[in-house]
Amino acid sequence: MRGVFKEVSLLLVALFLFSVLTPEPDDVQGHQSAAGIPALLESDAGDALCTGRTVTTGCPLQLGGLYDKEPRLVDRKPPAKGQSQAEWVKRALALEIMKDWQGLIDWCKKWTESDPEYAGAWGVLAIAYNELNRYNDAIEAYRQALRIDPEYTAAWYNLGTVYAHLNRYNDAIEAYRQALRIDPELALAWEGLGLVYFISGNKAAALDTVRELRCLDPARADKLFNVIVPR
Repeated sequence: MRGVFKEVSLLLVALFLFSVLTPEPDDVQGHQSAAGIPALLESDAGDALCTGRTVTTGCPLQLGGLYDKEPRLVDRKPPAKGQSQAEWVKRALALEIMKDWQGLIDWCKKWTESDPEYAGAWGVLAIAYNELNRYNDAIEAYRQALRIDPEYTAAWYNLGTVYAHLNRYNDAIEAYRQALRIDPELALAWEGLGLVYFISGNKAAALDTVRELRCLDPARADKLFNVIVPR
């Protein structure tokens, strides 16, 4: 099912964190991650929802779990010693830009060893694993992130995309539902949920998600509807 589901880059959130920690945050507008997007749906979140490819969403505050919507830091403590979070984030972003996924894995392993209770580090590690098709490792890293922070919206959403890619549809539905429990207005999750329902044969439930999505993003809802009910 590769090319059907798309994963949100947690490094977008990390970039926002780094921009807050640097002297000139206005210079950092968002990181354009690599995205090879085929054409099942032509939109930002599910333009064909590519599993294993990170994309710019423009929603770092709502998706990451590092900040709430004010924005304010949500109980994220820097490591007691060693590198600052800004230094960890800056290097991680550089590795993602270079698409050095093994290098990012190696860096994030050091990051999680330095600060094992920092959910964001585990989330970025999961992204890197997923880019190398190491899906079981990605799932484990997302689970570690969610053990630390059960309200980590992006980790739930991304976990759903990995499960969907592996045809673990019930697990994907549960992960998307958890993301929507935290943020009922997360259009990406409604879209992913609708696709999972459709692919797994539950057309009625898929159409229910279209109705929910239409209140949030009518254009995205129309594209999802055209997948479920082709003309």
